[in-house]
Amino acid sequence: MFNSTTLWGLLGAVIGAVIVGAVTLGIHFFLTDRNWFSLRIRASLVLVGGVLGFVLASTGQVSGAQNSEALAYQNSAGISYAKGDLTSALRDYSAAIKLNPKLATSYYGRGLVEYAKGDRNAAFVDLSQSIALDPDDMNSYYYRGLLRREDLGVTNPVVLDGEVSDFSQVIRLNPKLADAYQYRAQALYLREEYQWTLTDLNQAILLNPQLVDVYRDRGNVRRAVGDNNGALSDYEEALRINPHDTFAFLYDGDVRRILGDYAGAISAYDQVVKLLPKTPMAYEARAEARAARRDFNGALADYAIALQLNPQYTDAFYGRGVIRSLKGDVVGATSDFRYTLWLQPNHTQSKSMISYIAQQGH
Repeated sequence: MFNSTTLWGLLGAVIGAVIVGAVTLGIHFFLTDRNWFSLRIRASLVLVGGVLGFVLASTGQVSGAQNSEALAYQNSAGISYAKGDLTSALRDYSAAIKLNPKLATSYYGRGLVEYAKGDRNAAFVDLSQSIALDPDDMNSYYYRGLLRREDLGVTNPVVLDGEVSDFSQVIRLNPKLADAYQYRAQALYLREEYQWTLTDLNQAILLNPQLVDVYRDRGNVRRAVGDNNGALSDYEEALRINPHDTFAFLYDGDVRRILGDYAGAISAYDQVVKLLPKTPMAYEARAEARAARRDFNGALADYAIALQLNPQYTDAFYGRGVIRSLKGDVVGATSDFRYTLWLQPNHTQSKSMISYIAQQGH
């Protein structure tokens, strides 16, 4: 099909590197929506790495003509992806691999297309093969790490170990990539290695002080180790960067409740409700803060909205039962506790409250 000479093949390699770099940038922005600073770093590395990969591939075990044909298929695949034609891109990457099974960049490219198509298992296999052929393929480590996070069971210790390993390789190859530290930190957090988690998050912030979700992550770690004031500071910084960060408002309210600042907590939950009015968790949390201030009617109103939004919300039924009990509505309280047990048979607090009401002679 292609009769290119080796010289033209190498020229096509350079052109193909530019295409792969551009496609990788587009895929990465679409899939992860990371900051442009990190994207520029990765794109430039892909461009350089792509050129080297293509040129090195031309000196492998396949003939010059065969390798040139493989590179032409690879370039065609990149063009097809840029046009949104995933089927043709997948076909051409596969053709390139058939012609030159040692062309690591084609496994990487096919892995990204499979990733975009939602075929996570196939993407994982191809990215792993790209790494086997090129142990310094930073981008394949990066996307394989993302796959471990997304689909392969983030609480599985083996998967977490693999995730830490992949992002450690990314950091080895590019120690200036802030989100690699963040992703590794998230895996370390799930392994309950809090000190190492904080170290990575601190480094991510040092590299990019505008990554709002890193401040949220660090706030959560600080909460886990009992540093509630430090956590509050991080959530406030996240809100300074993004005044519409719903999660930061929610976590901010939670910490303020822990610290006894119930008015501040209610104010934070008010913002969550304003930004996402159909979030039952926000109403349930605000109800607890209102109850702590003995605003029982306000708490009942919030529990009612939470249950309207989620009729299976166990915590809201239990919380409403407690408020009804405090207001002397024994029948309503018992009904809520019994329904909580119907939803969650091992809900020990509801069992205790039913026993307490019975002991009071009601």
